[in-house]
Amino acid sequence: MKAKLTKRLVDRIETDPARDVLVWDTGVSGFGLRVSRGGVKSYVFQYKIHGRARRMTLGEHGRALTLDAARKLAVTRRLAVQAGGDPATEAETAAAAPTVRDLAARYLEEHASKRSASTRRAAEMLFRLYLLPSLGSRKVGAVTWNDLDALHRKLAHAPYQANRLLSLASKAWGLAARWGWFPRDLPNPARGHDRHPEQSRGRALDGMQLARLGAALDLERDGTPVAALRFCLLTGCRPGEALAARWEDIDLAARVWRLPAAKTGPRAVHLGTPAVEVLSGLTRCGSWLFSGRGGADAPLSSLRALWERVASRAELPEGLRLYDATRHTFATTAAELEVPRDVRKLLMGHAAGQEAHDRYVHATAVLLRAADLVAGELARALRGEEEPSAKVLPMRA
Repeated sequence: MKAKLTKRLVDRIETDPARDVLVWDTGVSGFGLRVSRGGVKSYVFQYKIHGRARRMTLGEHGRALTLDAARKLAVTRRLAVQAGGDPATEAETAAAAPTVRDLAARYLEEHASKRSASTRRAAEMLFRLYLLPSLGSRKVGAVTWNDLDALHRKLAHAPYQANRLLSLASKAWGLAARWGWFPRDLPNPARGHDRHPEQSRGRALDGMQLARLGAALDLERDGTPVAALRFCLLTGCRPGEALAARWEDIDLAARVWRLPAAKTGPRAVHLGTPAVEVLSGLTRCGSWLFSGRGGADAPLSSLRALWERVASRAELPEGLRLYDATRHTFATTAAELEVPRDVRKLLMGHAAGQEAHDRYVHATAVLLRAADLVAGELARALRGEEEPSAKVLPMRA
């Protein structure tokens, strides 16, 4: 059936319960209206390519697609055919194109899976809380700079998370271009954004604060969490690393703790004598360095409650995190003692730099002397002892 498609005709055309009704527009070749046996009205476009007839649905009639909009869409498709295109195949390809949800799954499986557990958890959280709710159903190739900019600005109240989100997206879209999921000739949509200002999270404790913290720890009765917190302070290790430590990874005689899966990969932590003394005072119960309660062979689950309690008692700065206090204080103390930068990085487990001296493998004796120096200074401060008049820097063998 052919007729001039008008709004009146579209509204009045009747349903045939035996078959679909097709009305082809006399104005635009290949443009038509299909009325299904169930009464659904949709606009279609039919054309020939390489002698084969192809038909595609433009959309369902209604507020989302009016007759005028459908006719203009059909004209666009007709021009594409005349230029040698195949609109139906192109639409099928576009429909099968990977979404941001697909990108997240592949990123986590192929990229994040090779990183540390904490890095994987952070990536999963950023995808789950921010990227997927906003853009999960969008095609990877269709996401624009403005899309990510809007999401970044929406998270201005959480600048740290917002900036980490951009870093994650930059890597994800970079991988998408490598995988053929995003056009290489288009700029990465996560790059070129103005980052939100971040308040410095790493604040080192000074001598007086360390003395108050040490006094607050002395008032605690539960020895295992206290020992774990002291161990973090005296080694600068990440709290999560300490809680996951096993006795089998500790060599007290050699004063070395071997971490099989740290954030930057397997590494060795050289223990200062004060840190060894903390471990020597522990009662071994199971395989974990710091065992939890209840007699089961399970690690201590968290230091949060202890940290909040002693931080308040010691009147430490509000909002100071254990992670920042321990690692930043250790690193700052090492710098103040003039421990060389490359030695400090090895003590802290930071990734090696590109310069030759950053890749230099130091003798164990040098690292142990450095660990003794820094841990000894921190232990002295925690005891509230007077600062010595001079410090010895035995870094040169």
